Amino acid sequence: MQRVSFSRDCTLTCGGCPAGQTLGLFLTTRVRGEEMNDEMLPEKAAERIGEALDRMKEGEGHLDSILEAFRGLIVEQARLRAELSPPDIGWFGGLEPERFAKGIPLTDREDLIGIGKMWESGSKRLIPPMREGFPRIDEALGELLSAIVNGGFDPEAFIRTALTNRNREASEIAARSGLDPEVVKFALIHVSRPFVVKRAEALKPLIEALSWDKGYCPICGSLPEMSLLRDKEGRRWLRCGFCFNEWRFMRLMCPCCETQKEGQAEVLFVEGREYERLELCHKCKKYVAEIDQRTMVNEPVLEVAGLGLLHLDVVAQQRGFQPMGGSWWGVP
Repeated sequence: MQRVSFSRDCTLTCGGCPAGQTLGLFLTTRVRGEEMNDEMLPEKAAERIGEALDRMKEGEGHLDSILEAFRGLIVEQARLRAELSPPDIGWFGGLEPERFAKGIPLTDREDLIGIGKMWESGSKRLIPPMREGFPRIDEALGELLSAIVNGGFDPEAFIRTALTNRNREASEIAARSGLDPEVVKFALIHVSRPFVVKRAEALKPLIEALSWDKGYCPICGSLPEMSLLRDKEGRRWLRCGFCFNEWRFMRLMCPCCETQKEGQAEVLFVEGREYERLELCHKCKKYVAEIDQRTMVNEPVLEVAGLGLLHLDVVAQQRGFQPMGGSWWGVP
């Protein structure tokens, strides 16, 4: 395995990059180690995110504009998630052990994101902080919010279509309401996130006693956005880039192409912060962030931890690699 390090003053660490330009280029979702407790009070959950961002700003000055752009949104997502009650899983058809044993996930992204009436309440809570954080798309976000509240746009029809890569059909759905499809997709992914995470958490007990050896999520089938090394033995956990579910996986294997890492992997990190890195696979040209929690003084707050790795995202993507878990945080 190759190991490539960069100094903190590397010209590719986004220093001086305006948030609007930088985010559109490489922002990739990746965030959470200190898990948010289900019983955590809403204000405590929001405070936890704010404190984590403040700590990051102290050591990552070149990311100030990006951290502040996302602050309001991530804080409000944490607050909303803590307010939500455990959802009913009546929508779920039930566990089929034989299918699961063959590597077929419990459900998929399209069903998991079917939040129904929650679209309006979620949009009212989460689109305003997006408008404040991303003034360049403020008008388009305002139009989307009005269309959802007034009943002139069906967010669920759009996002289900977009998630199955039927981009032309999704664009047509947005165009009929005079909306920008890229802005709509960005906004709806983040509006749905607290609800999707809670729905995935409600399904988790169904599979806790079952084994799963795949590199994609056992709940929704999405690829991971983050790899976490825990325990003295360095056991590896993957975190889903869509529903934030976590599952155990082999240490020496690429989750995307399931190739053994020997001779195919490369690690990127900043000198002095080797516990935060990217793992690149030269076979499938994908990468995943990795956090080694064994060597960290403080537990990482995973909702925001990935924002501190954006300078490495730049390097990886300029070299032709793509994020394994998607780019849900890219601002249009």
